[in-house]
Amino acid sequence: MAQEAIHELLEREQAARFEAEVVRDAQFSLTRNLSLQKVLETLLEHLGKLVPFESANVMLLEGDQKFVVFARRGYENLHDFPAGHELSFAINTHPSLKRLYTLQRSIVVVDTHDDPDWQKVVGTEHVRNWLAVPLVVSGKVIGLYSIDKSEPGFFTSEHVRLAETLAPQAASAIQNALSFQQSQRYAAELEQRIAERERAEQALRESEAFRRTIIESEPECVKLVGPDYSLLDMNPAGLAMFGADSREQVIGQSVLSLIAPEWRESFMAMHEKVCQGESVVSEFEIIGFNGVRRRVERLCLKTLQ
Repeated sequence: MAQEAIHELLEREQAARFEAEVVRDAQFSLTRNLSLQKVLETLLEHLGKLVPFESANVMLLEGDQKFVVFARRGYENLHDFPAGHELSFAINTHPSLKRLYTLQRSIVVVDTHDDPDWQKVVGTEHVRNWLAVPLVVSGKVIGLYSIDKSEPGFFTSEHVRLAETLAPQAASAIQNALSFQQSQRYAAELEQRIAERERAEQALRESEAFRRTIIESEPECVKLVGPDYSLLDMNPAGLAMFGADSREQVIGQSVLSLIAPEWRESFMAMHEKVCQGESVVSEFEIIGFNGVRRRVERLCLKTLQ
């Protein structure tokens, strides 16, 4: 009897030492990586060292409405099991998941054939004994990991305890990986927006340069007038027609000061139509900076600045 007790004590010490090593190694491996997929694979790898299972998976919560399978192990020979992240479970329609989510406690289904709440899913027909552990961060469930056996009643309270030893560190590592993933996505989106803005600005600069080239080479008067009648620009032909020495003499002036008084009312009516998007051929008289009057006929249209 004494030898049996000693042997049993040694076995317990060995098991405790092995458990501590696995948990320590899991904590180190989980915290050294920010890749979500690698974190999930690490969790399942160390979980298998603590608790024997035939298949296992990790589900993450999406929108407080459903659990989506993000990683799995042991389903390689199950050709009916959906691939990728195609398998999801709505919380409100799966009582076992709802209990886990609401109570934030591990759930054990002793025999899926005898549990009225268990819902069969294609690809998981082999599952008879099911153990699920919630992943909780700051008092909120962010997911779960579950393990399966084809033997009813296989998982004991000791199996539950062992499975739960990985939950705190795994939940923290998964949350960190999700945050990192989100920050990478934001950074990529920001980089894309910056690139798009730079392309748009470059296109605008090229468009402005092209427009400037056209305006500069136009032999007829071309002037840009703001909604408030202020002169924004004028090409060399226009400067010559108005008798201006330079653009500086023109820009900022009210175009009305260059329109003969008796023509200003009709010019203002034409300008209003142009500002509304119409193209108008108009005739009016101008008075240049040199006092010379002349009648002109021009096509007036709206342009973007």
